[in-house]
Amino acid sequence: MVARGGAAAARELKGCCGFALCEGEAVLRKLGFNENWIKLVMSCVSSVTYSVLLNGKPGGKVIPTRGLRQGDPISPYLFILCAEGLSSLLNYADQKGEIMGVAVAKGGQVLNKEKSSLFFSSNTEETEKKMILFEAGGVVCGSYEKYLGLPAMVGRSKYKTFRGVKEKVWKKIKSWKNSFLSLAGKEVLIKAVLQAIPSYTMGVFKLPISLCKELNSLYSKFWWGHKENSKKIHWWSWERLGVQKARGGMGFRDVECFNAAMLAKQGWRMIKNSSSLVAQVYRDKYFKNSEFLKAKLGINPSYIWRSVLSARDLLKEGLQWRVGNGNNIGIWGEKWLPTPISKCVQSPMKRFWEDMKVNKLIVPSTNSWDEDLIRGLFKPEEAEVIVRIPLSRRGSSNVRYWGYTKYGNGGASSGQNPLCPICGRDEETVIHILWSCPSSVDVWAKPSSPVHKCATEEVDFLELWSKLMNRLQKGEMEWVATIMHRIWLRRNKVVFENQFYNPSKLLQMAGEGLEDYKLAQISQEGSATTVDTADYNVMQKKWKKPGVFKVKANWDAALDMEAKRMGMGIVIRDEEGEVLVSVCDVRNHVDHPAIAESWALWKALEICNKLALSRVTFEGDAVVVINGINREVEDQSCMGHITEDIKQVFKAKRDWNIRFVPKDGNKVAHMLAKYVLELGEEKI
Repeated sequence: MVARGGAAAARELKGCCGFALCEGEAVLRKLGFNENWIKLVMSCVSSVTYSVLLNGKPGGKVIPTRGLRQGDPISPYLFILCAEGLSSLLNYADQKGEIMGVAVAKGGQVLNKEKSSLFFSSNTEETEKKMILFEAGGVVCGSYEKYLGLPAMVGRSKYKTFRGVKEKVWKKIKSWKNSFLSLAGKEVLIKAVLQAIPSYTMGVFKLPISLCKELNSLYSKFWWGHKENSKKIHWWSWERLGVQKARGGMGFRDVECFNAAMLAKQGWRMIKNSSSLVAQVYRDKYFKNSEFLKAKLGINPSYIWRSVLSARDLLKEGLQWRVGNGNNIGIWGEKWLPTPISKCVQSPMKRFWEDMKVNKLIVPSTNSWDEDLIRGLFKPEEAEVIVRIPLSRRGSSNVRYWGYTKYGNGGASSGQNPLCPICGRDEETVIHILWSCPSSVDVWAKPSSPVHKCATEEVDFLELWSKLMNRLQKGEMEWVATIMHRIWLRRNKVVFENQFYNPSKLLQMAGEGLEDYKLAQISQEGSATTVDTADYNVMQKKWKKPGVFKVKANWDAALDMEAKRMGMGIVIRDEEGEVLVSVCDVRNHVDHPAIAESWALWKALEICNKLALSRVTFEGDAVVVINGINREVEDQSCMGHITEDIKQVFKAKRDWNIRFVPKDGNKVAHMLAKYVLELGEEKI
């Protein structure tokens, strides 16, 4: 009843008022979009016009008074925003108790015979059919009757069952066959409309390969401008057009691959939401005494189960173990190592260790790795990888996570996210390529580089650039810009020519490039031209005192990438700004900035807990860590158990809170973290 009521309200919103100007602008502003973005979107809505094709020629313009309507390429995205607003209003009304249940009948719900139909198996006797029809008053449906837009029964010919999807795509393309669409317009229509048509069906069923190829062919023909009586040359294959834009393609989806990704998503939901109704039904029928990843096809399985099971291998490729207590993770054969390729242990298997679990490598009393045992069992390089894996301080259970997303939660599009072509681990962004990628970190860690990267993981390139502008001289900034340029060129070399430069060679080439640039700036009169830089007057955020009867704990971390060692600095002050305690300590086997910042925060939590401080504000400059802690959704990434441990501490300590502060307001903790790297031991 609630679902149908919400659907009716959504249909009313969609059909009657479209994306109305006043409502749409209010929704965008309420969701926190930037004002410039809101103006751009609303200009698209307010400037829309329509024209009707008569005999292939457009007629006069029609200017709608209520904004966009169904059929516009941008309409699906804006409708999602309106639906989000509707959902929020319904939830708000429900919390206030304004939504009440509706009594359908005294004796329970009554079957709506006008909207019901019956389907009989071929084994049903004619007398039984007649009796049921007489009692129910329903209408017998055919073999391919649809329910909720999907076929209720799938026959032997899968192509005939699902060819309606192709017909829908073809009808849509025929209505667009004119010469008024630019390539940019075609791209939007393919991605937002055409490729969205089969998505609903592909989320449940595996489409025949021949049908997938025909859909790709339709998309390709539309892209290259085929007409009924003429054909155009396909200068690029559809596979090449499907390559990500960052790598020279257009980013179009391959139907077969996306179908497999969506079915793998269903398997992922069965694993993560095992208490859901669909997971319980399929578990009781197909893998009652097992788990989804080990389930068998079974006897006389449904086509939906066959479809989901066909994508299980794809799911297995991306699934990894996050080690908690290690009880149910096999040492050999399981994916639990953060290595770039195999994720499995490659060291020779030791005798009597064939069936051992990872918990045998952990010291239970301290929840830490048994380094002596590990270095005796595995190769040196593999042992080093193992001891760097962070373990939960609370001994949390092991969790499977999706290794191709930031927070470990799988998605149908996560298999197609543009990953960094060098490390192959994180999403390829500007800040990642130029700053956060391990290959870039190695460059910045060299003694000859103008900056030595600290533990803070930057998330915005412009913010990073502003910080550097405030700290470095003009000559150093020129050196930084040249190095970044060379890092980008190295990335292109890897992608297009499969060549990689080591940090020393990259810095050498950057130095030569900077000298060439300076020589080129010398004018014919012999005087060097100077370029005025913009005035970056970034507000300096100084440390501020906490409130009355409160203390403030600032924490930071510094990372030595070459030694795989981190330093942590904590300083705790009272309401007058007087230092209560300051601590600096080191930790070995750490090579990730976010992990280093998390361990520094955990150290600060331990100190405040030992001092029995009741009202504490924790301040740090690690945006990624703080955002992860403040997220309500569980962090299922490789370091998510540390984040979840910290969340539990804050839940238990109601008067403790955490917030971000720029590095200028966290200088003391940062200096302590760098100092202890040179000192090498804990100081209080």
